[in-house]
Amino acid sequence: MTDASSFEVRLSRPLLLMIIAVGLVFLAAGLDLAVTHVVFDASFGEGSPIGRWAFQIFAIGIGGVIVLNCFWYLLFPARMLRIDRDNVTFGTGFRYRPFSIPTRFLQGGEIGMRESMVEVNGQRKQVKGGAVLKFRASGEIPAQKATSMGLQYYQHELAVSSLYGNRKPEEIVEGVRPFVSRLSR
Repeated sequence: MTDASSFEVRLSRPLLLMIIAVGLVFLAAGLDLAVTHVVFDASFGEGSPIGRWAFQIFAIGIGGVIVLNCFWYLLFPARMLRIDRDNVTFGTGFRYRPFSIPTRFLQGGEIGMRESMVEVNGQRKQVKGGAVLKFRASGEIPAQKATSMGLQYYQHELAVSSLYGNRKPEEIVEGVRPFVSRLSR
């Protein structure tokens, strides 16, 4: 929910679909090796049965967990960031557990630039990596925190990755402005 009194960024559904596809590949490989033998024949891994069983358990377990976890987030996208007049709340730990910092410490937001992962003609471009929210350094709030996927809180700066969030970096920066300007009045 985003209205005039709050602003939210949730986990991106297209990204979740991609991660579910990766989980399904693991799950299919483990099930094929254990049961169906469509891709791998029954003699695959006979030289090391312990290794084969370990891979099966790993592939089925990890693939199943990835699919179930991301399917849950597909139905109910996790809240990565919420800003209201009282708090800036962001996800921490593996399950996006909310952690709040009072909004009075929020100094502003800007687009975070990073180097591209793709190299063309020996050079890498600077691309938008997401939005960065800056907080005033204070002993009342931590300088760093272990965050969830797509978030990084370090040295009083919260970075929201453009790959994981359901909003563009420009939208996030614009969504932060009303809360910062409220503080300066």
